[in-house]
Amino acid sequence: MYKSTVLNEDTACLYKKDKRFFISGGIDMPVINMKATGVKIKDLIKAKGLTVKDVQKVFGFASPYPIYKWQNGQSLPAIENLVVLAKMMDTTVDELLVVDIKN
Repeated sequence: MYKSTVLNEDTACLYKKDKRFFISGGIDMPVINMKATGVKIKDLIKAKGLTVKDVQKVFGFASPYPIYKWQNGQSLPAIENLVVLAKMMDTTVDELLVVDIKN
């Protein structure tokens, strides 16, 4: 498990036990675009001919709100749910997520 500390706007430090790794300026950091990922999830569900209720049943959720939150970019599915969702949509987790590069 890594812990991170931002030293300044150009340098971050990752710690793992006794080891320390520095990431400094010029490193492009991937950031998940939650809004665009939500749109993608919504489009994929629609393209598969599924409804939010169908997806809710697969995940065993008591309500559809988690799926609506994913679609609106308010939250992301947990990693295990991302794996299941990607499988349902015949895609990969990498293809499901929209990742922007922040430098």
